[in-house]
Amino acid sequence: MKINLSYFRYIAAAFLLKIFSINTFTKKIYRIIGNYIGNKTHSFVKDTDFERGFWLYNAVSNNVINCNEKSKFLELGTGWNHFYGIFLRHFINAKFILFDIQDNRQWLATKKRFNDLYRKISNINFVSLDKEELKFTAGTVANKIEKANSFNKLYSMLDIEYILEPNGNLVNFSDSEFDVVFSVDVLEHINSHNLSDTIKNIYRILKPGGFSIHQIGIDDHLTHYATKMSPKQYLSYSDKIWKLLFHNELQYFNRKQASEYLLLF
Repeated sequence: MKINLSYFRYIAAAFLLKIFSINTFTKKIYRIIGNYIGNKTHSFVKDTDFERGFWLYNAVSNNVINCNEKSKFLELGTGWNHFYGIFLRHFINAKFILFDIQDNRQWLATKKRFNDLYRKISNINFVSLDKEELKFTAGTVANKIEKANSFNKLYSMLDIEYILEPNGNLVNFSDSEFDVVFSVDVLEHINSHNLSDTIKNIYRILKPGGFSIHQIGIDDHLTHYATKMSPKQYLSYSDKIWKLLFHNELQYFNRKQASEYLLLF
């Protein structure tokens, strides 16, 4: 009898995440393990991080006119070291609000990761791209990151504000407050019942003519542990079976598809 190892990994990942989701203690253990591993894996910049960062920058620069130090950007879900928010800050002098529901920040990994980022940025020929001023701006930000000795110091030097809101609600932001609201691989982790309200609030807090820019992962995230499985494996199960066997609170994703997000927006 041949064992399907990929499916075994898929099931095992789902089982372990359910176990770790049982109570506050198991969730704490999960985060301790995750932060220990993350301090290593989040200390460098992958090619996909770099590509997504410039995808985001191009989306902003091609659409947002007259961006300056008075402009306000809101990043939803900033993760371990605020990678995409601070990536943009390398090239854009504006006020950045970094919003998250859980404090998973890793200072040493952040310092190492942005040192690696600037090394990669330094290898770009901005002259040929007719954007030489970007290298100077990035160098100024990189120098501030190098001098910072804590997140709070970094926030002060780069005009950044970090906001934690465990329920993820955006109601405390004012109407027409932001020029840009953006996220990378975040909206798929918002509970499907709350998505509509979240998107309505994004529209509410954007200035007239503002932009909402998001990359949304619509693949089955459990297949990240079993890469030979179909990225749409999660569509094989009914809502009842999915909730019973695969749903978990620690790495929740909502199974919404592109057409559904387009309707919501």
